[in-house]
Amino acid sequence: MSKLEALDKEVTSLAKKYHHGDKHRAFLHWFMKAYFSPLTDAQILKEYMSDAKNDKTIDGWYIDSQSEIIYVLQSKYSLNLNYPGKISSGDLAWVLTVNSYLNSGDAKAEAYKTATPKVQNFLDLAFKELESNTDFKLRFIHVTNRFMNEHVVSEAMKSSGLESFGNRTLDVYDDRRVLDRYQKYLVGVKGPPIKEYVRISSDRKLDYKTSLDLNGKKVELRATVASVFGQELVRLFKEHKGNLFHRNIRGFLGETEPNKDIEDSAKHNAEVFWFLNNGITILGERMIYEEEPQTGRFGFQIEEPQIINGLQTTRALSKVPDNKVQVLATFIDVRDLPYASQRSDLINQIITARNNQNPIDPADLISNDLVQVRLEREFEVYGYFYQRKKGAWEELDMNARRYYVNGKIDKVDLGKLLIALVEDPSETRKGKTIFRDHYRKMFPEDIPIHDALLPIELFYFVVEDARNRKNEVDRYARYHVFRILHDKLVDALKTEKLDRRKAADKFHSEEGFWEVAAPIRQCAKSLFKLARLHFATVKKEEKMTLEKKKRKIVTAGDVYKTKGRTKQMLDLFESVSFKQEKSRFEERLNDVISRLGSA
Repeated sequence: MSKLEALDKEVTSLAKKYHHGDKHRAFLHWFMKAYFSPLTDAQILKEYMSDAKNDKTIDGWYIDSQSEIIYVLQSKYSLNLNYPGKISSGDLAWVLTVNSYLNSGDAKAEAYKTATPKVQNFLDLAFKELESNTDFKLRFIHVTNRFMNEHVVSEAMKSSGLESFGNRTLDVYDDRRVLDRYQKYLVGVKGPPIKEYVRISSDRKLDYKTSLDLNGKKVELRATVASVFGQELVRLFKEHKGNLFHRNIRGFLGETEPNKDIEDSAKHNAEVFWFLNNGITILGERMIYEEEPQTGRFGFQIEEPQIINGLQTTRALSKVPDNKVQVLATFIDVRDLPYASQRSDLINQIITARNNQNPIDPADLISNDLVQVRLEREFEVYGYFYQRKKGAWEELDMNARRYYVNGKIDKVDLGKLLIALVEDPSETRKGKTIFRDHYRKMFPEDIPIHDALLPIELFYFVVEDARNRKNEVDRYARYHVFRILHDKLVDALKTEKLDRRKAADKFHSEEGFWEVAAPIRQCAKSLFKLARLHFATVKKEEKMTLEKKKRKIVTAGDVYKTKGRTKQMLDLFESVSFKQEKSRFEERLNDVISRLGSA
């Protein structure tokens, strides 16, 4: 499948779910997700897209108050992927129209008469900002999957009158730039494109390059080591916030001891900060060194800079904005690396190797794995924020959080559920090391979203039932109970030839949840009875051998941290002593299957 076809598949999915099959609107929806971070589907639909009719040629908008930029968007999507056509000057005529609305009170008032309420609200906000704040910039974006000749943009700038404004620009995303944005979107890099000049402290620098063989093609990887001003890092963070750190493996960890030490050193030991800090690494799609010896200005023009190591340093220094420190910096230029799995693997290797000042656990190291990035996108559709990076949830403001109506799912919590299914529930006691020892077993490259969603929805009933009682066995046996419940349910779905994806969706939906809640909760209760019977059996056997082996009587924690307990519980499930409760369990499970089948 080509990248264009893969993008079309994503657009088609959005069209079916949110736009009644309209791929034109779905295309803009996708672009806004990829361009504006961290907007959710719900935010885009509710606040930033027009209602199609009477939109006054304004398809979408976004006001970035921090950066003082107003974005106005229009999109055109060609359904013919083989021959999408090209952009003409006429396609960009809408810019002249909308610019007049935001330049003249009379033109705005005329448009206002027949505009939809959402467009009216945007025109009010945008006009007010531009009128009261001369620093605000207006950026028109035309996005399409058609191709473009370079002269079209300059012609549109002239005809729309934008050239006479110093703070109004037109940016066109044609097929080439859209696919480039899609590539970044796939690896978790969102936000407007960044092009920055980063100053270094002097012309003293060390350059290095090496040749690599990727997909049979010789490519160069370049790097430069230099010192950067701490205040320069503060400026970059102030202007671009989290968009600088999409490729980092963690979010800001807050007031950790290392971060407090960084802040304290910047305040009190600026002259030795360079020696105390591990430094930062900035990765860029293209870097060009520039120097002006007569003015003492040295630095790099960088396209798409990403601080892949040094997030904690940058954030800590932002609390000391007038710092006088210098920081060791490595600049890595990946312009020659083709978009392929080897490129992503190599970049992730660099990121992993360079993050070690704050302690890193195995779960951090796979934060940028393509499977994790995909799950983050797909869970959003179900109203979940999937925290693939430690600290990412805390970085969201309250307005952004409220759109994740089902809250947060942590990568580590999901990993425990999956390891309980693919290995043994006792492995969950090993914590984050399971990401080092079993990562691909838990998260195969082709794991479908419903294979992650169903365990989460199912575990809710197990945890809820265990939480309601203070029985030690229930607490320690919950992953074993979950494994049995999951496997029994999946086997029953297969027997009845029911779709697991549809079952997961029904468990997730509000209506479906209440429909299956009572019988599935009763199934969990039956299995907790099984766990208590199993523990009593183990204790009895232990007492019989106590004198021979001089062994202490085990606790529930001791029992359920060892392998093989789930199999023992299943053997007991089939025994005469559990016959009556087994019958109840199967009756309730059949009820669940019946309700799922009625969807």
